Amino acid sequence: MRRSTCSAVERASVRASWNAPWPRTSRAAGCPGVYAGTPRAVIIAATEDSWEYTIVPRLMAAGAELSLVFRVDVDAAEGADSSLSLPRDLPAVERLIIEQGAVVMMLDPILSRLDAGLDSHKDGEVRQALEPLVAVAERTGCSMLGLIHVNKSTSSDPLTTLMASRAFAAVARAVLFVMVDPEDEKTRLLGQPKNNLGRSDLPTLAFQIEGAKVADTAEGPVWTGRLHWTGESDRSIRDALQQAAETGGGNRTVVSEAADWLQDYLASKDGSADSADVKREGAKAGHSKDALHRARTKLKVTTISVGFPRRTHWALLSHQSSASPGETATTATTTTTATTGVQLSQLDEANEMVPTARRARRCAAEARARSVQRGSDVHAGQGRIRPVCA
Repeated sequence: MRRSTCSAVERASVRASWNAPWPRTSRAAGCPGVYAGTPRAVIIAATEDSWEYTIVPRLMAAGAELSLVFRVDVDAAEGADSSLSLPRDLPAVERLIIEQGAVVMMLDPILSRLDAGLDSHKDGEVRQALEPLVAVAERTGCSMLGLIHVNKSTSSDPLTTLMASRAFAAVARAVLFVMVDPEDEKTRLLGQPKNNLGRSDLPTLAFQIEGAKVADTAEGPVWTGRLHWTGESDRSIRDALQQAAETGGGNRTVVSEAADWLQDYLASKDGSADSADVKREGAKAGHSKDALHRARTKLKVTTISVGFPRRTHWALLSHQSSASPGETATTATTTTTATTGVQLSQLDEANEMVPTARRARRCAAEARARSVQRGSDVHAGQGRIRPVCA
């Protein structure tokens, strides 16, 4: 995957954080690959899982060289940290990749890394973020691995099940797909439905997640999950998806499938969307208008009239606020905080990586204090290395 972009796709019942234990640590641990025997730096931009309590313990369980694993954060103009945004932060990211000699950068999830002003369901806007990322990969020799969820449809075509725009699969040179084995709920399958850089007949791999104790603390032992490869499967991912649809279809109704899709779609649109857009995108995903209306009732999705001329929006109850649907997204995209720097935090001490709750709170307070103190010294696009907890 050197000098390329790759999408790691997760089936709905597999947590995204399980998808990349191998890509996340292979270079840092010197596993088989281009850099076998020569560990190299890896950069991770992750926002869904906790670093202290989830990501780092899993890295420890995988045997990663923590001194070569970096987390990337962004310093906003006022000194507060914010998440990485594409393509806005790419110049600073490229400099940091070169400085550290990083050979893999993981974006988890890649949808959240897109600038707030870009619509993740429009090919042209998604490409505005992904194509500059490809250019950075080409110039630096760093492979880019983006994690993305799939919808709840029962399609047997892996590439059409990705959430949002098809550009995520089109721009990526390779796509990895992870799903539960329909023949064994404890086993996960890893296949490659797209590979523009090599063989297309690679076998589907199987693995399981096993418990692993990585540390002892004053509050007790720290347990996490560790990936255990169990062999190969003679089925392709497409075959496994078809089998899952045939064996599991009886337990799901058309309305349930539509409800799963509707919840994911509205969540990806900050909780609300124009009803016409919902029906149009739902039809593309294979859901009828009647199924979508029944799904709206099942999820207790509300309808709100917005703007002039009046348009109807569907909104999730859990995402509603005092602002009108659509207006929140508009104001958010026009008030983007200027970026003043991108940081990499080095994970170099195992006993620093699994702090107690009290230590974690103290570290966070100290980090905020340091951010305020150094605010005036930060220059646009300048990256720095600092420990997670000093």
